[in-house]
Amino acid sequence: MVAANESFLGIDPGAGETVFPDLHAWCRHVVGSLRGIVEAAVVELAETSFEVRAAAPESFALRRAYHKPLTEAADSGNGVIAPLDVEQDTIAEALVLPLRVSNRRIFVLLGLKAMPARQVELLMEHIQIAAGWVVHLVARQDLEAAQHRLNVQARAFTISAEMLSSDDITEARQSLCVEVAEVFDAARISLVSRGRGRRVRLRSISGVVSFDRRTQLNDLTEQAATEALRQRRELFWKKGDPVQTPLATLAAEHGDEAVAVIPLSDARAEMRGAMVLQWTRLEAVPDLKLWEPLWIMAQPVLELQQKNARTLIGKAVDDLGQFFGYLLGPRHIWAKVIGLALAALIAALVLVETPATLRAETVIDDPGLRAVAAPMDGTLLEIMVLPGDAVQRGDVLARIDDTDMQLRRLELIAQLEKLRAEEAIAQRERNLGAAAVARAEASEVQARLELIERDIARTLVRSEIDGIVLQGDLRQRVGSNIEHGENLLMIASRQATEARLSVSNRDGARLEQGLSGRLRMNVAPDRPLPVQVLRVNPAAQPEEGELRFVGYALVEPQGLRLENGMQGVARLELPPEPLWRIWVKPVFDTLYQFFWRWTP
Repeated sequence: MVAANESFLGIDPGAGETVFPDLHAWCRHVVGSLRGIVEAAVVELAETSFEVRAAAPESFALRRAYHKPLTEAADSGNGVIAPLDVEQDTIAEALVLPLRVSNRRIFVLLGLKAMPARQVELLMEHIQIAAGWVVHLVARQDLEAAQHRLNVQARAFTISAEMLSSDDITEARQSLCVEVAEVFDAARISLVSRGRGRRVRLRSISGVVSFDRRTQLNDLTEQAATEALRQRRELFWKKGDPVQTPLATLAAEHGDEAVAVIPLSDARAEMRGAMVLQWTRLEAVPDLKLWEPLWIMAQPVLELQQKNARTLIGKAVDDLGQFFGYLLGPRHIWAKVIGLALAALIAALVLVETPATLRAETVIDDPGLRAVAAPMDGTLLEIMVLPGDAVQRGDVLARIDDTDMQLRRLELIAQLEKLRAEEAIAQRERNLGAAAVARAEASEVQARLELIERDIARTLVRSEIDGIVLQGDLRQRVGSNIEHGENLLMIASRQATEARLSVSNRDGARLEQGLSGRLRMNVAPDRPLPVQVLRVNPAAQPEEGELRFVGYALVEPQGLRLENGMQGVARLELPPEPLWRIWVKPVFDTLYQFFWRWTP
């Protein structure tokens, strides 16, 4: 066992400098410096899976046996030493040490040989000390990545600012292509935009090619941009991809190893252009996702430059053309649909008549409730239903303890058999008096037996109707005594369901007996239920600070579970009226009354 020293902690005693340039070097140093460690790895928990960030030796693989100690360490937040079920490659134990760097969950994973417990404790002490280097290296990686993102964003804003400072749209386009080509180390950057006729045209390029090849390259560039705009997503091709696409043809013609097409959207999220990027070296391709701020800002900046270059009359003509393009052009279906819908709505309001409806707030008020009472005194032994359960006529709801009655029944059966035997003996001996006495006593015992059997049958509390259990959660009373006549359950019948309707004071005269309509419950708004008004209260009733007229209607459940207290909205059918009287007149009356109240 190598003791911890300054070299193991990452400091060269002679030079005073760090010796671990990255996590791989740290892992190699741990395996080479500490006896008993077969392999070492730095693992990160990314969402729901573990991913290896660095390891030694190079042949390291995250074994299935490592997942259990890694999961235990992730759940507990503490170090874990777990023996492997089966020793593999001389590895007998797994040591996991959890670390937290910013919001990342990092774990130091060590595969150990079989060794004494004291030696494992010393190893863990050394690893806890040396793990500070893992925290340092991971934090440095995060810092470098964050700094790189900041630099990319700053460069993207700089390119956008240079486009805004350009004198005209042509200079802005060329500035974008040249700057991107320089930053991306690309062989050729092309800017393609979509005109008013939806035709894709090449607007600017950064590279220069011979005249005899330029026309063909431009056509292929426009084809690649058209494909990206059609799919509304980024396209990327690299050398070795087997798929034949316009990007592959363009790369083959220009001798490129990688081609990317990035669609550019305007402020309305419409794809108005695209950038085609070409590299002669695959290793020069950067992380394009880091440059999303530039792709987001490029097209709006170009459109702003193009709009600023127009005269006042030109801007007015463009706006007018855009308006008519919405109404008459090949696209913007939503604008055409809205215009046609408004015209159809106005015509329908004036010309169409439809049956009017009366809106009524509804509450289910079912009068068919049935109480289930205890048939006798006794001990509640078992409960079969709970509130909300559906029951049918004859279903067992609860059971009362019948142990004593069963014993009494057995006694009576034995006594009855004895008397019948005595009667048979007396008849055989022709002792008619003794036989008559035995027969009379047997009849009495038979009557008592039938009575006790009836009481035993009554210990099974059954439902007398089909319905839903509304009240009576008796689970806490199992094993306790109940009294004869005590209410145990409340069952609502599934027939003759009534609903209480209420309408505003303004519509009280329109609520009449015999009206029919549809009811939609809040629990099932997609299932209309037929209703018919049975009776109407002649006088209004105050509800929530206003007077409302109340009526009662019969509801057909149609398989829907309706329980007391459920709320909904009913629409009762009235004679036909023009649509403007149904929709517009109530709003007009409300506004007229409001303003009339404040007129002098």
